[in-house]
Amino acid sequence: MEAQVQAALGELAEELDITVRVGPELYRTYHRYPELPVELELRFFAADIVSGTPRNLEFEQIAWVRPQELTAMEFLPADRELIVLLAEGRVGTRGKRSSAP
Repeated sequence: MEAQVQAALGELAEELDITVRVGPELYRTYHRYPELPVELELRFFAADIVSGTPRNLEFEQIAWVRPQELTAMEFLPADRELIVLLAEGRVGTRGKRSSAP
């Protein structure tokens, strides 16, 4: 798991100009994009910002929204399953599954 944590740290520094403390794994899924020869394993982690203020260095846009608002936004196909779970309160930001419907 150390390699995944290091990759996440690097991506957040490159794309948002922040340093974070990576917390527990929130969710794991697998997805196959038609243009790739292999299935991808995607791991999502909780994280706390320890330095910096998020700045958009890579994306079309970034926004802070409530979890319930996430499903109205566009996400990559591999991320959509987690987005629905977050919006429904079934995956929390600290790795706890809630009993919300």
